[in-house]
Amino acid sequence: MLPTIRAHRVEVRTDALSPQQHDPPPGRVFRQLYDEYIGADNETPPTPRSRADHLLRHAVQHVRRGIRRGSEDGGGAVQDGAGLVDEAAARHHALMAIKRTVPNLATEDIAAATAFYVEVLGFEVVMDMGWIVTLSDRANPKAQLSLMTHDATAPVVPDVSVEVDDVDAAHQAARNAGAEIVHPLTDEPWGVRRFFMRDPSGRVINVLTHRT
Repeated sequence: MLPTIRAHRVEVRTDALSPQQHDPPPGRVFRQLYDEYIGADNETPPTPRSRADHLLRHAVQHVRRGIRRGSEDGGGAVQDGAGLVDEAAARHHALMAIKRTVPNLATEDIAAATAFYVEVLGFEVVMDMGWIVTLSDRANPKAQLSLMTHDATAPVVPDVSVEVDDVDAAHQAARNAGAEIVHPLTDEPWGVRRFFMRDPSGRVINVLTHRT
């Protein structure tokens, strides 16, 4: 029996890709890739619709070539393709886009702290949830600062928030690196998906994406 591929939220048994059986293996992302790149037998795959498609495209093509070689050496070729899938997934977090970073300052008097930054530095309030206030510069909206009395669902106030385009990939990268997960990957009621991790200096990082 060939090994199981576990990469970028994809789990598929390579024996499901034998020359005798072309049924799509389990896994939503891989099933979509199978339908487009293998099941349809396209020589030229369609334009990738996402980062995951782009990174896995060549690996899937390699697996397809292994299927075509037949039973004599197809297993080894498919296993080589499995390695490429793992490599593609490992490269994914390196290409992951960082969309925004925001320092978070803990305060016991959020009203006084807000007034200080507004009056002294000219910030304006762009979000106020009571326990967190986010300030921004009118001329440069990406220049932001958050003030927090506590966190609504997590046990600590994070030192910085980092918004990424793929929080699930970031979470997997953090686990692969052995980082301490301070707050689990969670869909929060205010519309973000996030987790907290601790960096080597002990700082707590809030990694998030806004749900669409």
